[in-house]
Amino acid sequence: MVKAWRAVKTIYAANPLDGEGARRAGGPWNPVGTPALYASDSLALAMMEVLVHFDTAMPMASYVALELEIPDAAIVGVNPSAIPGSWPKLDSIPASQRIGHGMMVMHNFFAIAVPSVVVPRSFNYVINSAHADFPIWASLQLRRAPIPLDFDARLLGQNSIPQPSVNK
Repeated sequence: MVKAWRAVKTIYAANPLDGEGARRAGGPWNPVGTPALYASDSLALAMMEVLVHFDTAMPMASYVALELEIPDAAIVGVNPSAIPGSWPKLDSIPASQRIGHGMMVMHNFFAIAVPSVVVPRSFNYVINSAHADFPIWASLQLRRAPIPLDFDARLLGQNSIPQPSVNK
């Protein structure tokens, strides 16, 4: 089993594995209309993936983390050199969306492992929430309670943690 982590806003914690957000908005590996669930190979990467989308003009939402287990045999890797364009730049997103859509919808893979843009040599998992095995898998994952997730204020550009004083 591969351990994966998903960070979701607490307001969505009642239904954290539906893939609805990615279906509505699309993502780097799924076009709008294709449901998908994004997770990361570590809790730290899951947090970084949230932070790259953080708007400092808005208050930080409350988040929870979910620890997931994906069967090794259910994951297929994506080689970034197979992506046309200058991946991971924005001009390559239509190509990566076509690849993800093809792998999940046309080839019916359960999960694809994709390299992280945010943290080199780390991986995200795009899970096919439309796969026939997904409902049973999701019910098993939801047996573990979500973990409250706190972001250090310094990661948000807020130096609210006091620095130690140095006496000379």
